[in-house]
Amino acid sequence: MRFAVKPVAFLAVILAAATVGAQTPDPEKWTFDSLTVSAGEDALSSGITGSVWLKKDQQRFNFLVQQKQGWFIYGRQFTVGKLEGLVAGSVGHFDGAPWIGPYVTLDLPLGKVAGQKVSVGTMQWPVIQAWVPDGWKGKHESTPYIGYFASVQASVGPLGLSLGRLDFLDDPINWLPGVSYTANVRRDFSVTSSVTRNTNAKRWMLYVGATWKISS
Repeated sequence: MRFAVKPVAFLAVILAAATVGAQTPDPEKWTFDSLTVSAGEDALSSGITGSVWLKKDQQRFNFLVQQKQGWFIYGRQFTVGKLEGLVAGSVGHFDGAPWIGPYVTLDLPLGKVAGQKVSVGTMQWPVIQAWVPDGWKGKHESTPYIGYFASVQASVGPLGLSLGRLDFLDDPINWLPGVSYTANVRRDFSVTSSVTRNTNAKRWMLYVGATWKISS
């Protein structure tokens, strides 16, 4: 199953490269959407992290930096009925190795329960790295150098439940169940805390982040 996804991932990376190179964001026309500063660990972050989202019409641009990795994401939001999504290309580096890949998120509101918004969603993020990251050299290597993170999540108001699946090089597949809680301090400022189980390392990962978002 792990090898069957590789031709698809190669095609996806080619499409992502075309997406990233097709249009360069014009900073004079883009507006600030949100800023998140966080600490701790979850499925995609470790250590002190800063993430900025910009928007222009349906276009979205994200820049993230942290201790061992950083990335750019550029793409478009879309809506089909109640379904909301983002299709984008991404480029970045992880532990000294550059990578490229497509990035897709989907979110479907299901209504309300006891006044709380209920929704389900998913993220799909395959990447190909140029070479083996520094921390994996001589231990877990495979060719081509592929990583694939996928997750599904459900939220009821401020409470979120998630299950991630990380398939990286020839490491054992890592299942990452987690739970999060988001407290809205005010309309444009929120604080999120989460706990995620790293099943490969058999330990819990704790995360806390604060987000400032321009009100719609």
